[in-house]
Amino acid sequence: MNKNLINKPLVEAVLGLKWTSTEGAGNEYNFFVGKFYEKIKHNFPNHVGLPSSQIPSEQLPFVPQYQFNRDHHSPIVQIGNGILTINELQSYTWNNHFEKYCNETIANFIASININNISIEEIKLSYINAIEVDFSKISPLDYLKEYFGFEISLPNILFEDGNISADPYNFHLNILLPVQNPKGALGYSFRRGRKDGKDALIWEILFISADKDVINISQNFNMWLHDAHEVIEKSFFGIIEKKLINQFNNVQQY
Repeated sequence: MNKNLINKPLVEAVLGLKWTSTEGAGNEYNFFVGKFYEKIKHNFPNHVGLPSSQIPSEQLPFVPQYQFNRDHHSPIVQIGNGILTINELQSYTWNNHFEKYCNETIANFIASININNISIEEIKLSYINAIEVDFSKISPLDYLKEYFGFEISLPNILFEDGNISADPYNFHLNILLPVQNPKGALGYSFRRGRKDGKDALIWEILFISADKDVINISQNFNMWLHDAHEVIEKSFFGIIEKKLINQFNNVQQY
C-alpha cells in the first residue's frame, strides 16, 4: 500500500509461492535449503528449524519447515517442501521494504533451485486485516452492508417463527473475481474473529495467479508483484473510502 494509515487494520502481509517438483527433484531438497540460506543470510541471518522440520519433507508438502529472520524483526522468510513465504508482521511499508525483500528473496530462490525441475503452481500476495466490531450491536451481515457495500440476505421465512436467529455466530465468506492484468484473481475473505481479545471482522484481500495464469518467475516476477499490489491497493482504498477511511485515518503519502 502506498498510503499511510495511522490506525492500520493490517495484521499481516504475505507473499506465497507454491511449486511441485518433477521426478528426482525431491532428493535435492536439503541441498536447496542450505544454498538458499547462504544467499539470504545477509538479510535473514537467523535460521530456525520449525517443529515440522523433524518430519521428512516428502511427507509434508506445502508446509513450512524452516524460518529465517533478522533478530526477530520482520519480515520473516519461511520455506518447506514446495512452499516459500515472506511474512510481514510488524511495521509494514511497501516502497523500499516489503516489495524490496520480496523481489530479492524470489531472485535468491531462483538462483538456489534447479528451476527446470519445478513447476510453479501458485503465486499469492495477501493482506490480512482485523477490524474491531461490537457484534452485540451489529451483525456481521449488517456490518458488511453498511461499511463495505456488500449485501447478503437470507429469506425472511427462515426467521418468522423466531426459532432461528438471523444473527450468525459463525461467519465465513469467500469471493474470487477474475482479473485480466495481471492474469489471476482478486479475492476477499471475511470471517468473525478476535483482535486484542475483542470481537473483530477478519478481512483478507489477496491476488492469486495459479495454474494457467502462473507467470515465468525468472522473467516476470517483479512486474507481477508490482501489478498485483496495484490491483489490491486500488481495491482496498476503493472499498474503504466512504466510511472506513476515517476510522483508519489516512494522513499522508510515503
